[in-house]
Amino acid sequence: LTMDDDKASNFVTPLTIDSTGTVIMPKQPAFHVPGTTQDNIASGISTVSFGGTERFDQNADFNTSNYTFTAPVTGRYYFSVHVQLGNLDNGHDYCRTHLVTSNHTYYLDIISPNVIFSADAAYVSFQNSLLVDMDANDTAYVQINLNSGSGSQADLTTTQSYFSGFLAC
Repeated sequence: LTMDDDKASNFVTPLTIDSTGTVIMPKQPAFHVPGTTQDNIASGISTVSFGGTERFDQNADFNTSNYTFTAPVTGRYYFSVHVQLGNLDNGHDYCRTHLVTSNHTYYLDIISPNVIFSADAAYVSFQNSLLVDMDANDTAYVQINLNSGSGSQADLTTTQSYFSGFLAC
């Protein structure tokens, strides 16, 4: 591999295989972001606010201002979503999480707080992982749907919520 001196200073080795066979790909898309403060999430569909201080965002593909991952290349991406709600009103007919991508909306966990809780729930967790197809420049983000009934709100528990993903193949 050769390159002129101007480009050499900005060059990042795209793939390294060390003597043990470990493969290191520093430009491989991968991110992990925690939830941010989101109190009094109203009934209806809301985008979950992920993206406080990123634990990592290898290749800078996650936008913390709109809580969205943008695929830099076409491929299969593995996502993991953990949403923990606090103070979930037990009057909601149902509560569901969604992974929304440009190609498809994936409906994830669903519960019926008005059926399973006799009082407001201090904490409820939703955990899902998916392998999804994405084209270059497709986006992915997480939503929560609090279907009204007589419920009015929930809070995102920031220290226990996260969104992560990486290009698998």
